[in-house]
Amino acid sequence: MKVLVTDDSLLVRNTIKRLVNAMAISDVVLLEAKNGREALDIYVKEKPDALLLDLLMPEIDGEGVLAKLQEVEHKSFIAVLSSNVQEPVKKRCLSMGTDIFIEKPITHEKMKYFFIKLEQKIS
Repeated sequence: MKVLVTDDSLLVRNTIKRLVNAMAISDVVLLEAKNGREALDIYVKEKPDALLLDLLMPEIDGEGVLAKLQEVEHKSFIAVLSSNVQEPVKKRCLSMGTDIFIEKPITHEKMKYFFIKLEQKIS
């Protein structure tokens, strides 16, 4: 299973890698992008099963990525990561194809929730 982690913060990307490795989930391949433009390029090439997407990033932000994904046929599970938990932001993201919204900071429990929801969608 391919999971694309998109966040401009190396710390966040490394934290997610560390948490996923600690969970010892077999067959998970983590792909990384540091901005929305990279995320879209990797998305087209790799067709990940899931996307962990930060909202505030340079070049193309998370909402821009969501808008572009609406233009193409995609079946990926999408989790938006953000410290901006305002209800209008959540509603906008959910209306653009987001499956779940995860508030930063990322913790073991939140990563476990992500994988539970991902498994539910796949099966």
